[in-house]
Amino acid sequence: MENKPNRPWSVTLLAVGVLMFAGYQLSRVILIGLNLPLLQQLGLAAWLPPLLIMAALGQVLGGLAIARGLWQGRPWAGRHAHWLIIIMALAHWFNRLVLAENTLVTRNWAFSLALQIAFWILLYGTPILPEAQTYFGANHDRKLKDTRTA
Repeated sequence: MENKPNRPWSVTLLAVGVLMFAGYQLSRVILIGLNLPLLQQLGLAAWLPPLLIMAALGQVLGGLAIARGLWQGRPWAGRHAHWLIIIMALAHWFNRLVLAENTLVTRNWAFSLALQIAFWILLYGTPILPEAQTYFGANHDRKLKDTRTA
């Protein structure tokens, strides 16, 4: 049994960030569910709240799976984290465009953009660090299995 290297600080920070975004999406699910009558009074299309709930639930479940994979050092976690964050960013900006009549949404777009850029730098910068590559199992000294003799 091989010793697993300690989790680097950057991977821990990335896993916590993914959990934060998953928690944000979970709070959206709860708030949309609690405020469904209000959303209907605002004149949103009838299909929009269920769509927002399903999209947020998918992001919650994906975020929890990715965070667990990052925490445990699964090799697939880094690749799938990229796709999850891309989906979360697209959903976030879609929501901003759909709900753009709200004055709070139009005022704090710069903060939202800066936060996403910082998280993308963390997301794409973490896997290239040597400690993270070792943690996720990108050890180039491993012996490859010869498929011709198996």
